[in-house]
Amino acid sequence: MITNKFPYAGFGLSWHFHGNDYDANKYDKDLIMPSMVYEDIYKVLTITSELGLLFPTYIDDSKTGKIYFKSNKISDIILELREIINTYNITYQIDTIGGYGIVYTNEKEFEYQEDLILLKDIRFFERLLCIYTYKSVWVCLNFDQNYHFEWQLDLARLNGFRLESCLRKIYDTLKIDVTPAPDELDRDEQIWQKGFKLYVNPTLISHKEEEYPEGFSLENYIREIYEKK
Repeated sequence: MITNKFPYAGFGLSWHFHGNDYDANKYDKDLIMPSMVYEDIYKVLTITSELGLLFPTYIDDSKTGKIYFKSNKISDIILELREIINTYNITYQIDTIGGYGIVYTNEKEFEYQEDLILLKDIRFFERLLCIYTYKSVWVCLNFDQNYHFEWQLDLARLNGFRLESCLRKIYDTLKIDVTPAPDELDRDEQIWQKGFKLYVNPTLISHKEEEYPEGFSLENYIREIYEKK
């Protein structure tokens, strides 16, 4: 059963995969979408499905609204996308491909979470696509839009590395640039992005000092964030 057990974090985190394979000056909106776009979508959705983070079930676009795929097989979904794009004359980008993913709650149990991660902003005239997440299951504190923070070390241990592995595999497979870069520390949100790995802003953790779980060290946590690989 697909649930929405894990709340919206109050903000989104994204990784923008981009290359220079298309010449935007030569783009003609009346042309068929470049085949490489479909190839990239196929590669990304194959990875997210194999790793259990995004099993695609729908496309949601300003021209189409939400349309659910008839098949759960990635090759069939690509064929459906081609038909949808041609039928609705989508010429600029696909806004969102969503579905559900697995969140492990302990070593043997898991939940199917709606829209755990999303594939968004898939451009036709340049090689650009983005992975988004609006969940906080990846880090040691649970976030929600009401700014409630609760410890979840086990949840982070079971799931954080899965997102990191997925993003790295996409990066290694597409062989194009990504923002934030693998060695870049982005501190724009309450959850910081160090390449493909996520960390809670240490200032927030310091406010919960009286509740530190046994064995947790803020000093070690900060050292890991700034440690050069």
